Amino acid sequence: MSEILGCGSVFWQAHTASLAGDELFRVEERDAAVVVEKNTDGRVELLGHGDPERLSLVLDQARRAGVPEPAWAMLSRGLTLSPELAAWLPEYWGNDWDFYWTKDPLHERAGAKAVRDITAEDARPVVAAANPRSEAFDDFESYRWYGIWSAGVLASVIGAKDDTDVAGRRNSYLGGLGTLPEYRGRGLAGDIMTVVTAFELETHSLVTFGMWAENPARHLYDSLGYIHGGAQTIADSTPIGPH
Repeated sequence: MSEILGCGSVFWQAHTASLAGDELFRVEERDAAVVVEKNTDGRVELLGHGDPERLSLVLDQARRAGVPEPAWAMLSRGLTLSPELAAWLPEYWGNDWDFYWTKDPLHERAGAKAVRDITAEDARPVVAAANPRSEAFDDFESYRWYGIWSAGVLASVIGAKDDTDVAGRRNSYLGGLGTLPEYRGRGLAGDIMTVVTAFELETHSLVTFGMWAENPARHLYDSLGYIHGGAQTIADSTPIGPH
């Protein structure tokens, strides 16, 4: 399945509904979409998704329109930037990120029956040990947590929280997936994702999540049946630390 670009993409529909700052610039086209906003703290941020060639042109349109230089940006990978555009965008680039989604249950797995609901208190030490830089820690209590046991030990967990896209559909966003190091390689992450995805789709239109591009679990998500919906990179006005 070819990736949908621009304003019609699942990535764009899912990520722009929650924007709440003062909008400074917006272009939404079939092949590229860009929005720039000023947050309540005065920070200018930019989100852009689409065909790299067309996206570069839309970004330059924003620059030439006098839009303030963004302090942070998330943009589709593969851009070719003019010197002027590179100077307008944030200086420090790194931390490639990928977006996945599905509207259909995943391929069934044999170990899925072991998944159970758990509390945030139960999940926290597992995520801290297995995925200590997870974005879930920013809002840990807002997730519904699920776990899977191995030999009596809570070995793998994942959280899901409500999200809404621009059409008002109720989606589910997964975060905090982590398997204790000593229990990796047993298929637990695939089992828990299969069950939680199917369960969340009973009450949500889509299930989505993001991952850092170098995550070795990429092959797992592809094999389970998730659809890759965006290859992004992050730029910031200050040096980007490890994630």
